[in-house]
Amino acid sequence: MKTKNMLALMFMLVSISAFANSTSTARNKFGMGILLPFPIALEFNIGNFDIDLGAYSGTNNFFKDWKTLFLAIDYIFYIHTFAGADNMLDFAVGGGGYGTIWFSRWSNNKINSGPMSLGARLPLILNLAIARKKFDIFLKVAPGLGLNIWSRGVGFRWEVFAGLGMRLWFA
Repeated sequence: MKTKNMLALMFMLVSISAFANSTSTARNKFGMGILLPFPIALEFNIGNFDIDLGAYSGTNNFFKDWKTLFLAIDYIFYIHTFAGADNMLDFAVGGGGYGTIWFSRWSNNKINSGPMSLGARLPLILNLAIARKKFDIFLKVAPGLGLNIWSRGVGFRWEVFAGLGMRLWFA
C-alpha cells in the first residue's frame, strides 16, 4: 500500500512540475526531433524557426525513390493552446520555404520529375505536450507550391508534406 501511495505522489509531483507554466506553449527555445514519413527528416527548432532536413520520396513516388534531399525552413507565427485539454494541446501555423534536389536524375533513372524544386509552404502543426517544454509529439501537414526546375524547362508542382514526429526540447 505504501508503494502505491508513494508512486501516486511521485506521479502527481512530476505532472505538476511538467505543466508548471501551463499557460505558455509547448515550445521552448531549442529542440530537436524526427519527422516521418513525408519527409523522413531531422527537425531542428530554434526559437520560432523550424528547420527540416532529410530524404523525401514525395506523394508521386510513394516510397519508391528516396534519392531526394529535402530542406525546409519555416517561421511559426501563430500558436494557440487549447485550455480545455489541460493545456497539453497546441495548434501552430507558420510560413516558409522548401527545396528539394533529386539525385536520380543524374543516374540512369529518369522518371517524370525535375532534379530540383523550390517553393513556399504553409505548415499546420498540432503539438501534444507529453512534458511541457521538454518532450512533445506532433503532427505536421504542410501543403506547398513550388517550381520544378529541370532540363526541359520550369513547371509548377503541388506538394503535400505530412508527418508525425517527436521532439526533445533542450533549452
